[in-house]
Amino acid sequence: MPGRRPSARSVTLGALAEAMARPGELADSVLHGGGPIADLLSFADRSARFVGTTVQQLVNSAPDSPLNAAPTSARLFTFASVPRAEVLGVANRFECTFNDVVLGIVTGVMRRWMLSIRDSIAHGETMRAVLPLGARDGVAESRRAGGGWLCAGCPEFITDLPIGEDAPSVRLMQVAGLADRYSQSQRRMTPGLRPMLPELGVVPFADFSTRVFNGLFQRSYNVPISMSDHQIARRYVGGVPVAALYTIPALVARRALAISVNEYCELVEFGFFADRNVMGDLPAMAGYVADSLEELRTGGFGPRPVTRIPVAPPAADDDEVQS
Repeated sequence: MPGRRPSARSVTLGALAEAMARPGELADSVLHGGGPIADLLSFADRSARFVGTTVQQLVNSAPDSPLNAAPTSARLFTFASVPRAEVLGVANRFECTFNDVVLGIVTGVMRRWMLSIRDSIAHGETMRAVLPLGARDGVAESRRAGGGWLCAGCPEFITDLPIGEDAPSVRLMQVAGLADRYSQSQRRMTPGLRPMLPELGVVPFADFSTRVFNGLFQRSYNVPISMSDHQIARRYVGGVPVAALYTIPALVARRALAISVNEYCELVEFGFFADRNVMGDLPAMAGYVADSLEELRTGGFGPRPVTRIPVAPPAADDDEVQS
């Protein structure tokens, strides 16, 4: 037969006596259980990790570059495109990813630009770029129904572009290895904007938060690169096919250059938006894109001469429109 039902007082006294008999289990339950103390410790741990990441980003500053000059109000935009099939061909040849080749092309462009303003580049010299993590792992983290310009909580990572390497094939392998390494490193992650009310997806004072964030991490990279996470299908305007679709990236604090990359139909399209007073020769980068891909495609193992002659974009046909 069951005994008498214990009262609340006897249950409490029994629990206290059992806890005093095994103090180790009591401490573990308080610290790692689901109570308010555990929640407070968890919050403190997350805060400490965020502060540690911020300090690491501030200490681990990017190499000195004219691209981190104080911006002015003058702006300049140029663009270039290359066949997507040729980029895929280079990726297959070197057994790397499509985005590795895109990043390798950007590295070649930045190397040629540096050689156009300096006599030489030291071997091992690098430039740092920040780009979406989704462009590395293939996960479209920023894609959501309805779209939108503000993607809260989308992480980015900072990688090195080995502009000091003069052999194109070696440079591409270094780009792929560094991107693969740093895309998995917490020290090279930038947290991005975090929604204050995650249930509603609300980011109060988003513009202010963006400016503060860019100010904190202004010395951690030299150039931002935005990359589409999927191939964009053919678009039409009034029934007329759009020949090209370029994205104009935004310039942030202490950045004289921003780069965008789109995969539109069978083209890979590069957009360069810069401070005209810092990069007055920006149109030359259109030619550097084609040169950088060509040296990878033909297997060039040595440096190629740098040209400062800009390449004009192809004229649109009568039944096409440039966008």
